[in-house]
Amino acid sequence: MFLLSVFPPLSITAEMLVDSFMLVVLVFPLLYFFLFNSLLLHITERERAEEGLIAKYQGTFLYSPSGRMTLNKLIKLED
Repeated sequence: MFLLSVFPPLSITAEMLVDSFMLVVLVFPLLYFFLFNSLLLHITERERAEEGLIAKYQGTFLYSPSGRMTLNKLIKLED
């Protein structure tokens, strides 16, 4: 990398280790903020949507008599 020219000449092994370490230090925060953090936001958004759907399902089909009748007609339990 460009920053290795600042250091005194290193052996090939030391240069590879320093280069890989600097690459990890520079790339890891970018990967965290752009990939991992956005995935966590997406997962929490989907969980909130799922909770909302469960609440709507319970309100429609479990707690209201008309919802039960509609569900029964859909699966043909009663005529």
